[in-house]
Amino acid sequence: MSTVAFFCRHAEKAGGSRNPPLTAEGRAAADAGGAWLAAQGVNLRGVLHTDTRRTAETAARVVAAAGARPAVVAVGAIPRTRNGLGPALDALVAEAGGAVLLVGHGNHQRRVEADYGGAAFDVPEGHRGAIFRLERGPAGWVCTGAFSGAPARGG
Repeated sequence: MSTVAFFCRHAEKAGGSRNPPLTAEGRAAADAGGAWLAAQGVNLRGVLHTDTRRTAETAARVVAAAGARPAVVAVGAIPRTRNGLGPALDALVAEAGGAVLLVGHGNHQRRVEADYGGAAFDVPEGHRGAIFRLERGPAGWVCTGAFSGAPARGG
């Protein structure tokens, strides 16, 4: 059985502040992502999100819509390099004992797309709320699927 992790870029945020909440569209996208995880039979055991309101809200809504009760919920920095992201995933999976969700930002999504093969999946440029499925194999982490759930939005 492979080790599975999911990466989600925060859903659409409101403008006008340094730490904005999600918009109604963002909340709906996060809910749709969680419903997709539930439909896949995913049991999230761990969650890591950055310390911004938009990632915290996205994580909470995805987890709730997935019907998950993760054993580990952490707030902290998510590495932005291939050499940092892979070990961070390994550590969180080991601590949680199963599938995990990382919720980050556009720079993290670009890393998943460039370094783990996420660009092969049809996620619109600039899309917020996309969820990438990552699996750990002998050669490391690789993106094996993606859910975009909603059209790309600006901002």
